[in-house]
Amino acid sequence: KNQFNKWSNWACAQVVLHSLTSVRVDALERLLAIASECCAVNNFNTAYAIAAGLQAVSISRLKKTWEKISKKSKLHQQELQTLFDVADNHRNYVDRLERSTPPLLPYIGLFGKHLFGLEEGNPSKLHGMWNIEKMRKIFHVLKEKRMYEVVSYPWELNADLKHYFDTIAMVDEETLYRQSTECEEKTPRKKLQTPRK
Repeated sequence: KNQFNKWSNWACAQVVLHSLTSVRVDALERLLAIASECCAVNNFNTAYAIAAGLQAVSISRLKKTWEKISKKSKLHQQELQTLFDVADNHRNYVDRLERSTPPLLPYIGLFGKHLFGLEEGNPSKLHGMWNIEKMRKIFHVLKEKRMYEVVSYPWELNADLKHYFDTIAMVDEETLYRQSTECEEKTPRKKLQTPRK
């Protein structure tokens, strides 16, 4: 989960830490293209992390920046939102995962969520005996996760890129939001006009 959060934070920072709208637009378009390419090669964990970073309040509030991205980037954004929609326990993502073949990198957080749900929602013992059905379900989740770990991607590790991502520092949410408001000021709310008597 820490790696996922680091990637999300990195994606958010790549956009809001630039004062020029054109640079933010370019950063958004590149990140959407990277996330889309990650999906194409079944790297769902990284794609979801980037998508989550771009949905952060610091980014989603940048209306003027989002308005300027290309049609292709808007399509990537819509595809990512649909794929990683949390409705029905991530149904779209689970369906895509089931249709995919390794090598792939699944969204790791969902395995933890399933395991937590199985552990908390089912007693370990029933009538003084081990709950075999619970153990079977936990085994199935762990087996599925292990299945994805068996087949590796055929690419060589890029040491420079790995070093870059291993050493990037997280930017705190307050700084990201403050920078976001400096990029695009808050839109003042319209005052309600009271009818005259």
